[in-house]
Amino acid sequence: MVKGQTIEDYQCEGCNQKVNVIKRSLLADMPNVLIVHLQRIVFCFDTLQNDKVNSRFEFPNVLDLKDYSTKEVMKGNEDEELKDLLEVHDDEYVYRLVGVNVHVGTADHGHYYSIINTKRGENEPEGATDEAKWREVEGDPWKVFDDATVRPFSFEKDLKNEAFGGSTESKSTTSGDALTDAELTAFLSSGSQSYGKSAYMLIYERKSKRNL
Repeated sequence: MVKGQTIEDYQCEGCNQKVNVIKRSLLADMPNVLIVHLQRIVFCFDTLQNDKVNSRFEFPNVLDLKDYSTKEVMKGNEDEELKDLLEVHDDEYVYRLVGVNVHVGTADHGHYYSIINTKRGENEPEGATDEAKWREVEGDPWKVFDDATVRPFSFEKDLKNEAFGGSTESKSTTSGDALTDAELTAFLSSGSQSYGKSAYMLIYERKSKRNL
């Protein structure tokens, strides 16, 4: 999608000739809060039912989307309609991770909980004035919010086991971490369906926030 697709022999209305053009999607006006939905639950055409994708997927603490922006790809373009998009500040494309929504179970049966960076509001490091602290997401206080249970979370130590995916069965065996009651219930209810624990949604906040 972001690399682009070449369309050959496109009929150009401007020059009335057939030309090759590149069709792609670019990021323009970015939000203060970016929610990334990982496609962990998909429809399987072999079984004709929903399935859970458990492959390992690592995501960054700091996300820079400038390379996929209208400003970066279209720089040097003098089109008046693109003027405002080409003047967007670079920091408006940079985000830090502040929350992870985790899904445990199968496509049809499971449990959700959230891992949240609690250093928010006035205590949140200002990206424009404190670059190093702003990027040190792993050093911030994090907590798990699981229904009525709230507990501290070691981001640097435990995130890969909680959110990156892969086989929960093998992880619980090799790491020595036992399944929780909720995870065990989901696993026993999975039957022949694909079961796993992984991030389902990622929440990022922009470095340079815009007053709305």
